[in-house]
Amino acid sequence: MFDRLHHVAVICADYERARHFYADVLGFAVIREVWRAERRSWECDLALGGGAMIELFSFPDPPPRPTRPVCPSNSMKIDRPGSARGAGHSG
Repeated sequence: MFDRLHHVAVICADYERARHFYADVLGFAVIREVWRAERRSWECDLALGGGAMIELFSFPDPPPRPTRPVCPSNSMKIDRPGSARGAGHSG
């Protein structure tokens, strides 16, 4: 049995756009942001609450995104303060 989620890694094709979405639109606090010169890649840790975080990564040549979900598909749901916990979740 596990106690809690530590982090979710998200690889993005457009780092600036993804960072803006998670930090400015969703409001997650940036814990740390590092340019990894040897990989030509950004790493940005964003606080989710309860000690969990999103690790946002960029890569110079990310793989193309599939045009439809890959099975099993990946998804993430984050509850906001004041939202009905699990609202809209179908399973």
